[in-house]
Amino acid sequence: MEPTLGRIVIYKVSARDALYINSLRTTNLDVATRMESNMPDNVQWPKGSQAHLGFNVSEGDEFPMIIVGLASSVVDGQVFLNGTDTLWVVNAHEGYQTGQWHWPTRVIETTAECAEETKPVETKPTERKVKKHGKETSNV
Repeated sequence: MEPTLGRIVIYKVSARDALYINSLRTTNLDVATRMESNMPDNVQWPKGSQAHLGFNVSEGDEFPMIIVGLASSVVDGQVFLNGTDTLWVVNAHEGYQTGQWHWPTRVIETTAECAEETKPVETKPTERKVKKHGKETSNV
């Protein structure tokens, strides 16, 4: 397949990415504590600042990425993390190593699953009296 703008692929986080993401993240409790007025100005959480909250990220974790720029199989993208933030990735190559992207695994249904979903459902018509041009008629 050929990468195109807007496609969703899978990005594998590198050790450097994980360190960067985790260094920007905090917790709800930390933000609340640092917003207290008795904290020194250099430690107090600035009102209106955005907090990056989310689960810890490790090298090798995989997340969806939307391709926003490309040159052949080298892409730029926004990685959607499991939290309130995203990761901007530039010049990522296709592959399965950390710092690379790959196509999502396709889930193929078996014939039995498909047959079950497409099984016809029997329906019985219901009789309903309808007035048409002043006369009562049946719709069955």
